[in-house]
Amino acid sequence: MSTDQTNFFHFPILALVPDFEEEVVISENFSIKKRLWQTSTFDLATLQSEHDLSISYQIMDVFLSNVNLEISIKDVPCRDFAIKAFNALRLGLYVQGISPFLVPYISTHSINEYSGINSRDSKSLREELPLGLQEGITSDSATVSAWPMEMAFSWIVLNESLKVNEKRFKAAASFARSWMKLIEDDKKLDAIQSILISAPKILPASQSLLHLWSGIESMFPKVRSELSFRISLYLAVLLDSTSERKEIYDIVRDSYKLRSKITHGSLSSIEIDSWKQTWNLMLRAIKAIEKNKGLPKEDELLDNLLI
Repeated sequence: MSTDQTNFFHFPILALVPDFEEEVVISENFSIKKRLWQTSTFDLATLQSEHDLSISYQIMDVFLSNVNLEISIKDVPCRDFAIKAFNALRLGLYVQGISPFLVPYISTHSINEYSGINSRDSKSLREELPLGLQEGITSDSATVSAWPMEMAFSWIVLNESLKVNEKRFKAAASFARSWMKLIEDDKKLDAIQSILISAPKILPASQSLLHLWSGIESMFPKVRSELSFRISLYLAVLLDSTSERKEIYDIVRDSYKLRSKITHGSLSSIEIDSWKQTWNLMLRAIKAIEKNKGLPKEDELLDNLLI
């Protein structure tokens, strides 16, 4: 009997580590699970020869050495929709303070499912597996498919923010469900999301900061003059109702000064804390947009300022 799971997609996560007790945390159609088993090179070679890989098994082997967690999405109609849902969840994790991370590939089956598959395909080798691996999919009962996503080894990592706990994951999942509805109504938010997700993969950090600023500026398309003043003002109103507006305004102005120095060539490198400040500004803006149920227009922000 086939155990193919065409409505399930799985995303191995580089660098992040679990900070929850159970093997898996579930929030409706999203789940995050611990990696339970090592996957042998022979397992991956079996996937290459007997299954449906669109990625080299040697590359999978290299990436899996740095995978401790896997995110899964169920009840989705196709791979493209699964990726859209995953990106919304990823954004939610970033809003929750989780470090940027990479996803080397997407598959139809979990790492925990195809680990041990080479030995399970052989009656004699199956008995040599740990008990937890002796039962599971084989090449006769399922076809594992996998496709490349992010073939990179370098990105900006926030080492103090690598742990994912149950509370943060469930909050990220709730955010994702709300955010996906907003994107359907405003395609500009999809572009902003893409900028934020891609920024940590751009090195050095100074160039990544410029990319983040392209996202910030795209939130306020009517601003054509006095960029520093107007964007600082709009972000201060968007991010806070009253109490922290002056502080936020100053932070945005300082970040914009860095952006200008990098753009004009007077600054070529920045400290990670400076990058993180701009990263957090954009995340706070994303959080405010989700809370507001959409991106306010510039005129609406000015009206709020004058109330």
